Parts: sequence; structure tokens; C-alpha cells
Amino acid sequence: MHRRCRAVFAGGGTRLLDQVLAIRAAPFEEAATMLARFPHSPRRPSLELAVLRHRMSTEIGNGWPGQIQSTARETWEALFAAHDDWLTRCPDHPLRTWPGSSGYGSCT
Repeated sequence: MHRRCRAVFAGGGTRLLDQVLAIRAAPFEEAATMLARFPHSPRRPSLELAVLRHRMSTEIGNGWPGQIQSTARETWEALFAAHDDWLTRCPDHPLRTWPGSSGYGSCT
């Protein structure tokens, strides 16, 4: 955020504005913490997708030969189920068509 904007909002705005600023300032890895802190946030679908993306980066092998392929079938199935659930609950979300939201491929 630009310094002047930050100065204007630094004194504490509305609860929604404070919430949005806290979410924006949080590192990607803290999306789950932000979900717990702000369960009714209008940014909830985006935070849920960030949590799912973080799960994918931590639960799937990091790309070294054999690591992605050695990821357990149950892990793939759980991630695909979580992604399908998100798509069902957030059919109109702008990130629905984001290339990274489609998963890594088939688990068959």
C-alpha cells in the first residue's frame, strides 16, 4: 500500500478496513490463521484458496525426481476433494479460472 494511504488508515478505520489491512499484511503462509481470526471476512473464499494452495505446496513433493510421483494417493484425493469443494462453494469467484486453481493433474 502506498505510504500516504497507509498514513490515512493507520489511525484505525472501520472493522472491515482493519480486517482487510491485516489480511493484506499477512504472509501467504498465514492464510489459515487469518481465516480463524476473521471467519466472516468477505475475503474468505480467497483465503480458503490460499490455504489450499499452501497445502499443495507442503503436501506434494517439491519437484525433485520421484517426489511428486511418490506423493500418496490419499494426499492427492484429499487435495482434489478440497479443491472440488471450494469450486462448488465459490462458483463465481474471480480466481476460479486462475491457472493454478485447477490442481496438478489426475490421481488415477
